[in-house]
Amino acid sequence: MKLAIQDLAVYSGAQKTEGSGEGFVYRVVADSKEAGPGTLFVPIIGERYDAHRFIPAAYKNGCRHRVRSLRYASAIVPPRP
Repeated sequence: MKLAIQDLAVYSGAQKTEGSGEGFVYRVVADSKEAGPGTLFVPIIGERYDAHRFIPAAYKNGCRHRVRSLRYASAIVPPRP
């Protein structure tokens, strides 16, 4: 599956907060271990953990696209190379 970042924002009602918004993702994942180039990482907030803490790990694995909860809008994210 090939999804344009701009289309994902429109379909989901998300607000883009950083980056160009250009490009494509080929897979959507909720596990940072599966995140990598061409994936969109969606961190889930569960009863026992909050996957937002794994955003840096997803970034380290090559993932450059992620969804964040609005409550994390000002959270520290890894710098762009």
